[in-house]
Amino acid sequence: MLILFDEGASGSMIKEEIVQDFLEDFGTEQNVEYMTGAGSLACNKRISLQVTFDEFGGATRIHHEFDVDPNPEGIGYDMIIGRDLLNKLKIDLRHSNKTIKWNDVLVPMKSFSDIWEAKHPTRQEM
Repeated sequence: MLILFDEGASGSMIKEEIVQDFLEDFGTEQNVEYMTGAGSLACNKRISLQVTFDEFGGATRIHHEFDVDPNPEGIGYDMIIGRDLLNKLKIDLRHSNKTIKWNDVLVPMKSFSDIWEAKHPTRQEM
């Protein structure tokens, strides 16, 4: 999964395609609209999930409600961890040295462009 820790997002969200098999049984109706730099993003469902962050050891199970983005092209990531969850978990995004600290574990921030290029061939490679 491609996850963005985003201090600019007030709430946390997940792409519908990731949770679509569970929405009927575990999703709830919830209308939320986010204002983004690219315009508004409307979510009409919410789902309670249990997640772990493997890069931080994966031992801590986190229970949180995520807004569900129904647009396949919407958020650009599989999941966005917004300020609601960043604050709740006391995750420290350290831009000064490009690291993320949580539960006394420090991991380097990753570049989206590096991840994107690793997953998608260039025109020359096609």
